[in-house]
Amino acid sequence: MNKSKFIGIISIILVALALRILVTFYQGTIPNFRIQQDNYADYATALSRGFSSRYFFTAADARLFPGYPILIFLLSRLMLSTVAAGYIISLLSSLSAIYLFWLLTENALATWIFAILPPIWIAQSVKVATEPVTVLLLLISVILYKKKKIFYSGVILGLATDVRLISVCLLAAIALRLLFSKKRHEIVNLTLGFMPVFSLLFAYNYLVFGNLGIFQQFHYNAVVVRTSVGFIQIFKDFVNAILKKEYRTLLSGFFYILISMWGIIGLYSKRKLSDFNNLCYYWALLSLLFIFAYGPIPLLGEYRRFLVPVIPALILGIVPSF
Repeated sequence: MNKSKFIGIISIILVALALRILVTFYQGTIPNFRIQQDNYADYATALSRGFSSRYFFTAADARLFPGYPILIFLLSRLMLSTVAAGYIISLLSSLSAIYLFWLLTENALATWIFAILPPIWIAQSVKVATEPVTVLLLLISVILYKKKKIFYSGVILGLATDVRLISVCLLAAIALRLLFSKKRHEIVNLTLGFMPVFSLLFAYNYLVFGNLGIFQQFHYNAVVVRTSVGFIQIFKDFVNAILKKEYRTLLSGFFYILISMWGIIGLYSKRKLSDFNNLCYYWALLSLLFIFAYGPIPLLGEYRRFLVPVIPALILGIVPSF
């Protein structure tokens, strides 16, 4: 790495860090602000009680995938609290993701955009939330794929899926690329890397929740969250937002839908330029299908957050020079 490139990426990361610190202080001034997206830090605290922790989970917490709370639990041994550990994981994951994005693209404009936009990416980077660590793991997997280390790419995707289920969309995208490239034997390597690590979820469920079931998260998500077909629900939510004059939700939803459409159209037009572009196109397409196939009621207010794991791919579709 030459000196100018080194200074460039360090500058981007420092600006990204400063922005996130400012947002941290700003969010602290918001009445009733909650730094946990869900009760991940509380989940990690419950884990400190050992296998008896099942008795300290509400149904809402039992539906959470355990990858992120386990990371918080491990780091919290070195920190004052699980909330602080979760915050540090999110902040460092987001900054590391920016660096990996730069390594993948070698595009300063795209990296600047990813460092400071969209607003929800910044907001989640300074909350106890799964999005930053998920983005980091997905980008690591893409780098390993590009380096033709398919087995290890699968391993990382197994970890990512234990954090957030939407990670399987990148797994499917890589499998499609390998299939189209007539590298079917590599799909086996991808699967061999992915399945043992992802299966740790079910072993964990058995140890922690016992007879309550190894499919704990899937069961309780259906119990706790009202769900619908996302494609239908998003239109209902737009209508409801108009009728109820919820203009902030309406504008926010429209903004992130616009990002989605702009990004996916751009990726489609660039898909034949390189294997990497093609991978990003399928990654984004499958992720959007995942979001719109099965989502909560309402979906519009949560859509921007659900979009975060695929923001790196969408930015590549938006940036003209890439």
